Order: sequence, then C-alpha cells, then structure tokens
Amino acid sequence: MKNSIKVFALLTVLFVFVSCKKDQTSVQQNPNSSNNTGNTSPQGNAIKVSFNHTSGTNPLLLNTKYVNANGDTFQITTLKYYISNVVFTNTNSTTFAESKSYHLIDITNPASTQFTIGSIPSGQYSAITFMLGVDSTHNVSGSQAGALDPVNGMFWTWNTGYVMFKCEGKSPVVPAYLGQYYNHLGGFSGPNKIQRTLTFSFTPTSINANVTASASSTVNINADILRYYSVPNVISINTYSDVTMPGARAATLADNAAGMLKFTSVQNQ
Repeated sequence: MKNSIKVFALLTVLFVFVSCKKDQTSVQQNPNSSNNTGNTSPQGNAIKVSFNHTSGTNPLLLNTKYVNANGDTFQITTLKYYISNVVFTNTNSTTFAESKSYHLIDITNPASTQFTIGSIPSGQYSAITFMLGVDSTHNVSGSQAGALDPVNGMFWTWNTGYVMFKCEGKSPVVPAYLGQYYNHLGGFSGPNKIQRTLTFSFTPTSINANVTASASSTVNINADILRYYSVPNVISINTYSDVTMPGARAATLADNAAGMLKFTSVQNQ
C-alpha cells in the first residue's frame, strides 16, 4: 500500500512538471510578428511605429467640428487606412524589410495606431519607407487573415480589391445623405491606382533610430486631417462627398491622404 502511494505521488509530480512546461511553451511568440497589438514597451532589436492623429495642433476627436482650408465645417466619424511594406534604411545603406507587413490603422481602436517590428539587426537607422495602401499582389490573393481579413470592412471584391483609405464624416456643405460624406479610396492598378509609397528621413531631427540587443526605438508619424483637405490639393468636401469607387477623384484624394502623413520624431529607449 505504501509503495502504491509513493508511485501515485511520483506520477502526480511528473504530471504537474509536464503541464508547467507546456504552459511555458504556449506563451512564446514570434518576435517579428506584429498584429497591431500596440506594444508600448518594445524590447531590444525592435522599432515601434506610432501614428498620432491631429487636426492641426489639436488632437483629432471623432464627432468634433473642425474647419478645413476650403472653409468647410466638418466632423470625422471614421478614419481607417492601411500601412504596409515597411522598410528601415540603415546609415550604412543596408535595409531591413518587415515580413508579412500589413497594418490597419483605425482611430476608433487606439491599439491599432502603433505596431512594433522585431528581429531588426542592430544598427543605426536613418529612414523609414512604407506604402499607404495594399500592394497589387495582395489585392488579388483571395481570402486573407489578420489586418487583410475582409471582416475589417475594408474590402470590396476580388476585382476591385481593398478600400485602402477610408474617411467618413458629416458636413453642412453636403446637401445629400443627411450631410454625410464618404471617401473610400481603392483601385490597385492603372493610372488611377491609389497606393502611395512614402519615405521619411530622420535627418531633420539629427537622431537616428538606435537598435541593439538591449535598446529599441519609436518612430512617430503625425496624421493631420487638415492636411488631408489641403496638401497638395485644397479639397471641397461637397465636390468629393461620394467617392466610393476607383477613378481619378480617388487618385486625387490619395495624393492628399499621403500628404496627411508627416514624420515628427525618433525616440530611443
């Protein structure tokens, strides 16, 4: 009987030990994965990219009245856009490209406005390049997951692809739709494709992103809604109140969507 009790106790200890090992294994994550988690404390060999949304010098708030360069009073109700194909340039001219690099920024979800990219080789990085939108290959790649999942409400059809930038709001200058307006920018090929590739040098701040095994950095990008209506084109909200298919008007607004974004600073931790 005593021997049976000893055997049972030994088996119990072994079961607990194995279970603990399984639990430890299950929480390990791919250090290069980035699923819009909004990690506020990136570990070493990482760069966090953070998007701050403003109306001029003020924070951009939903359902709050602003006035654009055309003199139109407006309120923003939705602002979502894709950032993809992120590449960092080292001061030695080498580059690091994030794999599976697709992020959906949504101002209603603060966690989505920043993402961390890991497994970056140690070095000094002096520029960031990314696409505003989704590359043509992934517009026609069938059903996808994560940021590219159609459940996110940013996909039309396999023929027309993704809504790569979505801005909706209200304005008294729009007589139709009860004053609501819709800018859904898509179109991944031809002269009116709306993807825009942007490169921001960190040189104006004289601070490079310092990446080591024990250090990481944050790159801050500002998205100013007033620039969306003024750079490079001064936009009348009424004229562009219903842009919901590919075409020349979507391409014009895509230029302004790119003009909305501006590099502000690098923070080294």
